[in-house]
Amino acid sequence: MRYRYRVLHYTYPDDSETLSKLKGVLRSYTLLLNPDRTSLRDALLMTAMTSDEMIIARSGDTFLIAPLQDVPLGWTSGEEFLVSRERGLEKVAEEIVGREKGTTALKGALIAGLMLLILYTAYHYRALETVNNILLFIGVLLSILGGLLKGYKRRRVRVSAPPHHPE
Repeated sequence: MRYRYRVLHYTYPDDSETLSKLKGVLRSYTLLLNPDRTSLRDALLMTAMTSDEMIIARSGDTFLIAPLQDVPLGWTSGEEFLVSRERGLEKVAEEIVGREKGTTALKGALIAGLMLLILYTAYHYRALETVNNILLFIGVLLSILGGLLKGYKRRRVRVSAPPHHPE
């Protein structure tokens, strides 16, 4: 898969000393305190204007977003997102910050209600087997399309070997 953007996401211990060290190492950065999906996406888009490779350093609820530089030591875990288009940056922000629970619960309840209505109608008209096969086909098709339309590829980064770029 060819990618347009590369986003490295690192998690650091939650303390003010680590945060001050990160601020000292990163040359130019955007600081976000407890961001939502939209503000993280906007910060990623602003950073993407200057660099195709970005780093997100997370310490508790504080995020530092910067163009890719040398990775500071002390990170505990990391992920690498290879993003193929700008829409993928929004998905990456959603993946990192988390989905909004209210809308996810509402969508889940709506889908469950529709499924129950379809199954009741199919049982009532004795077409349960046909409806079940159609729903299975639609589910497989949507899962395949969901993977293709996601817009990014996610990889784990090993703690013992942070990524580096030859000069």
